Amino acid sequence: MLKLFDIPLSPFAQKVKIALIEKDLVFETVPVSFASPPEELAKLNPRAEVPILQDGDTAVWDSTIILDYLEDRFPEPGLWPQVPAESSPAERARVRELEEICDTHFDAVNWGGYEVAFFQRAEGEEAAAILATARRQVAGLYAFLERQLEDRAWLNGPAFGRGDLAAYPFVAAAWAMGHRRPDETPLATWFGACRQRASVQRARDDVRQFLGEQRGAPIGRRRTYRGYRLDWMMRSGGQG
Repeated sequence: MLKLFDIPLSPFAQKVKIALIEKDLVFETVPVSFASPPEELAKLNPRAEVPILQDGDTAVWDSTIILDYLEDRFPEPGLWPQVPAESSPAERARVRELEEICDTHFDAVNWGGYEVAFFQRAEGEEAAAILATARRQVAGLYAFLERQLEDRAWLNGPAFGRGDLAAYPFVAAAWAMGHRRPDETPLATWFGACRQRASVQRARDDVRQFLGEQRGAPIGRRRTYRGYRLDWMMRSGGQG
């Protein structure tokens, strides 16, 4: 059976979980806590990070690589744009670019906001400057996504797919921090439609359960500052 090593709050783990459910695959979730991740995590992924997908003797890590693996291993139903005109190299490149923007820049903006709002990594004017930058850049990212929706029902094209599951966790994180769009906007309509899907509902339920279980638990690991996260913090007013 497929195993997904998972911290439900991770947008990268959410991407993979949503994809597994959309493909109607049976999988076992291996929960990883903040305080005491299993030792086998580092054996499967040198970064000791989730998500990791274990398929028999094969362990695949990095959410984008896992999604590629799933498409190769379980091609039906496909999550790339499926209509012939939409499955062109240009359309796949567009979805890959969307995913890359979310995995790096959008993640960095969200991460920086959480670091200031919840971990007090900055105070006073410094904190205000960082949060103002985050608000401005989230607005820009929302505008980018809404341009993708101008002539499409979904970010992926005519049907829900990789472009949508790649963006949803990052939009949801920003939404949770108060960066919401008015109900009548294309992004809010898309976001509401995503939340109606069983795969997204499962991811949301897992987040709620995880937060309940972890409330008050010590955070036993250092928070991970990938290069683009640290770069964003420094460029946005953080001093260390």
